[in-house]
Amino acid sequence: MARMTSIRHGRAGEFLACYLLEAAGLEASRVDGAFDLVVHAGDGKLTCVEVKTGTERKRQSGGYKFQRPRVTLLADYYCFVALDIGLMRIFPGSIWRDRKEVSMPTREFTQAAQANDLRWLKRELSGNITP
Repeated sequence: MARMTSIRHGRAGEFLACYLLEAAGLEASRVDGAFDLVVHAGDGKLTCVEVKTGTERKRQSGGYKFQRPRVTLLADYYCFVALDIGLMRIFPGSIWRDRKEVSMPTREFTQAAQANDLRWLKRELSGNITP
C-alpha cells in the first residue's frame, strides 16, 4: 500500500508542476516514459523535465528531501514540488552532479521564488531559439 501511495503522491506533483508551467505560459505535457514532463521550447525542441515530489518532514529536521532518480540519464530540468503547500522550485539537471539527495528548508518554497524560477525557465527555453 505504501508504494501505491507514493505513486499517487508523485503523480499529483507531476500534475501540479504541469499546471504551474502551463499557467506561466509554457507548453507542457505530462508523459509516462523516461521523464515526467515534456516542455516545448520556443524553437520546437522538446525539453525533458523530471518532477520530484515531497511533503514537509516534521518529525526530523523539517524541510523537504528529494532523492536523485535511479536512471542514469538525467533530465534537462528538475521541478521540486512541495505538495503539501502547493509550491515548486525549478533547477537545471546539473543539480545532481555530485549529490544523491537534495534537502531544502521550507522557507525556500515561496510564491516569489516559484515565480522567479518560472520566469528563469521561460527565458532559458526561449533563449534556445535559433534565428
